[in-house]
Amino acid sequence: MRYFSKKSLIILPAAVFLSLGALEFGLWVFRPWAWFHPRGFNAANLHYQSTIYGDYINNATDVDPMTGDFLATPIMRQATIITDSYGERNDRSPHTAFAVMMGDSMANGDGNSHKDIPTQQLSRMIKKRVILPFKPRGYDRFGAAALYLRHRKPTKAATFIFLLHDQWFREPLASVAPIDQIDRAYLRDDFNNLDPSWQANFQNFKAELRAWSGNAILARKTKTTIKRTIIQAVSKMGIYHHKTNLVYLPNRGKKIIFEQLPEDIVDITHGHAKFDRLFSGTKKLAAIAQREGVNFLVVLIPAKEYPYNQFRSSPVWIENYGPASKFNRALVNAGINTVFSHPVLFDAVKREIEDGAPPVYWGDDGHWGPYGIRITMELIRDKLISLRILEH
Repeated sequence: MRYFSKKSLIILPAAVFLSLGALEFGLWVFRPWAWFHPRGFNAANLHYQSTIYGDYINNATDVDPMTGDFLATPIMRQATIITDSYGERNDRSPHTAFAVMMGDSMANGDGNSHKDIPTQQLSRMIKKRVILPFKPRGYDRFGAAALYLRHRKPTKAATFIFLLHDQWFREPLASVAPIDQIDRAYLRDDFNNLDPSWQANFQNFKAELRAWSGNAILARKTKTTIKRTIIQAVSKMGIYHHKTNLVYLPNRGKKIIFEQLPEDIVDITHGHAKFDRLFSGTKKLAAIAQREGVNFLVVLIPAKEYPYNQFRSSPVWIENYGPASKFNRALVNAGINTVFSHPVLFDAVKREIEDGAPPVYWGDDGHWGPYGIRITMELIRDKLISLRILEH
């Protein structure tokens, strides 16, 4: 018996897909936080919405009844600011904290569950509130840090932990402009997103859809599967072999994937434009923090390809731990407090490969995992104690 015509077999799925898309778009506009956490920038009087990560709250509901120890809050605390100018109405974020942590995606804990992100782990170690604050749009890491140091909003802290990983040394020179970002941010009197052109707003809109739309994610996964299948097929037939700069390192039945280091990475040192720009930008942030009366601590993290490079069959030669070694020395000589995590993380990666120790980074992702975060947060804790910012 024929229930559907050939035309309906095409129309019905398309109608369902479009209906779901329309529903999702409506939720994206009108239900910003209840449904989709990074959305909702479209309300006319909404300056920003954000989530505070790693909050440590001292009250009866956050104390373990058995031990009396503080507990890290199990959920992300939201900060929703709805005013025509910066205010505190509807603000559920903590107003003070022991420390604020900002920087690269490593600082965000990208790829990790909430309980394992850096601010959460450090909070549990030191029994104090450490948060990752809201970052207005339109700024890179240096600009966002300068804006926070100027306004100290939405959460005020006396210690600023700035995480940088040495992926910066592989960025195109045009994108490494920390001084410009700092100047543009620090001179602003308000703590809001930059007002970009309509083209930039449209690009942000498309980026949000690509990153968070369920339909877009399914479409992207389907497209990736089709492309991978075709590439594998033509490769097996000997027609075409896909070239990539990725390295697939075998390790106990699995493969660790990371980018191949460029041969010229050893050229990045004093006098190189990238090195000098990053050093000048970090030095300027430290000067701003000193002027604002904030303890400033720079934490240098190795990008994944550096520690795993040593286990390749033909490793790229790097001196010591790469450009970050000289960068750290330059910061220390300039009187800037640092945590140089490279020796510890390089050693942890060596134990992972040779002895089966816990993985430091995710195998299929460039970000560090819970263990790598933990041993680095221990370094930060010890540094804060040595600087007498934190009591032993």
